[in-house]
Amino acid sequence: TYTASEGVISLRHTGITPVHERKGWGSRLVARTLDDARGRGLRVRPVCPFIVTFIDRHPEYQDLLST
Repeated sequence: TYTASEGVISLRHTGITPVHERKGWGSRLVARTLDDARGRGLRVRPVCPFIVTFIDRHPEYQDLLST
């Protein structure tokens, strides 16, 4: 789930059905979401712990972080 306002998207929760957990689907979802935000020129405010950890592990997305 997310909320958006004035060029910033707050990513609040990432959910994957239990049958798809631990198969990389969550990471794919987050990567595509971040790529979409970049394409739209949005800054990202990660609230979801999964997304925070993902960005920590993938520094190529650090530039999207909202200050």
